[in-house]
Amino acid sequence: MPLDKVRIRFRKAGDLRLVSHLDLMRSLERVLRRAALPFRMTEGFHPTPRLVLAQSLPLGVVGHREVAELELTEEIDPADVLNRLRAQAPPGIEFLSARRIRLKTTGRPRRAVYRIPLGHPERDSTAGRSVHSPADARGSPAHGRWTAFAEGHGLGESPGSAGGWGLPDRLASFLSATEVWVERPRPRPRQINIRPYVESLKFADGALHVSIWLTQEGSARADEVAAAVGLDDAPLIERVDLELLDEVPPEEAARTPKIEPQSRPLTRVLSADREPAAPRETWGATANGPVVE
Repeated sequence: MPLDKVRIRFRKAGDLRLVSHLDLMRSLERVLRRAALPFRMTEGFHPTPRLVLAQSLPLGVVGHREVAELELTEEIDPADVLNRLRAQAPPGIEFLSARRIRLKTTGRPRRAVYRIPLGHPERDSTAGRSVHSPADARGSPAHGRWTAFAEGHGLGESPGSAGGWGLPDRLASFLSATEVWVERPRPRPRQINIRPYVESLKFADGALHVSIWLTQEGSARADEVAAAVGLDDAPLIERVDLELLDEVPPEEAARTPKIEPQSRPLTRVLSADREPAAPRETWGATANGPVVE
């Protein structure tokens, strides 16, 4: 039986954002072993640490306040756990905090907040800083590239200067709609209405900010929301916060909406082979002898 349980907040960024969820779990297991923490193991033929991530992070997405819960076989001060993890953290993982929680407590995600920079962040060699928007890129080589991106998406120099059917209009259209259907090929081809899951959507400081409700039955993805407003080529997605139900005040938790999933089957084929597949050799046996096709 576990004697202690800690909730850990960590950041995943840099090149490590291109690591899959399974590889991230393997990396965290190595960190736990090198930190010499007395973690509890699962049972069975392939025991692993009793380490659970509250919400898996999609491949390529930066996570600023991700949540992991670890069961321990000894009672250890959370500050000691944090110091040991920080001493063994690889580049790309930064452990932010650790606190003790009850043994039967399990973090249930309530809401995720994403930030999608509208522009291609590049390194300004003269200023030695990252360029994200015209305000901090003006006069740099990357300013022309950001302007081209902004003009292509109806941004202009500011949200108010966008002419025609620009990004502010698309955001307003999305928020006023009751249904926004997206296609998902897995685990079975279908369409999902993502509009009920989007709490807020706004453009500020050169980035699109998206707040999404998370339920046990499903949710929307940040890339789906970005594509729905015409930003399907956004270069980077950041999950700036992951809110847990037991970490918000009771009155705020009571206002969490109950969302019924809405889905419908696809009426078309998602993808088709442009060229016929090469014939394969088929081996078999019949009552009359072997057959090769």
